[in-house]
Amino acid sequence: MMAPGGSATSGVDWDQAIGVLKALLFSPLLGFVLAAVLLLAMKLVVHSKSLYTAPEGKKPPPGPIRALLVLTCTGVSFFHGSNDGQKGMGLIMLILIGVAPTAYALNRAMPESTTPAFLQTIASAQAVFQAHAGSAAPATDAVAARATVGEALKSKEVTSPRFTPRWPR
Repeated sequence: MMAPGGSATSGVDWDQAIGVLKALLFSPLLGFVLAAVLLLAMKLVVHSKSLYTAPEGKKPPPGPIRALLVLTCTGVSFFHGSNDGQKGMGLIMLILIGVAPTAYALNRAMPESTTPAFLQTIASAQAVFQAHAGSAAPATDAVAARATVGEALKSKEVTSPRFTPRWPR
């Protein structure tokens, strides 16, 4: 969502988002380069041709390569699985944030017969607010309010008294 006047103030910190996109772009390239360097370094240190060629037919890879494959695959499985708890907690938080407020907002235990009393309470509260507001005009200028909020977001001074509501006392 863009702020008023087409400025770039939004709910997204684009500097952070661009940093994440750069990491997503460069990390595979860096991994490829480092793997190539490691392969070339291994070829300089270990001179066995059987380690660097594919096995022929149904013949299994050499013992050291098989051990290395088992070790690396185990490591990948272990470290990949260590994030499963974070995924589960993320799903639980999404459920709590998305569903729980709805469950609390919709009070199903409240009988339908209490709705008129609830509406009367709302009308009474509105009368109290209007009495305290006095002759002040209601805030209907959405453009000015949007500009004020946009300015607060740009200046990052949302806690300034200038941007906080002034309630009648």
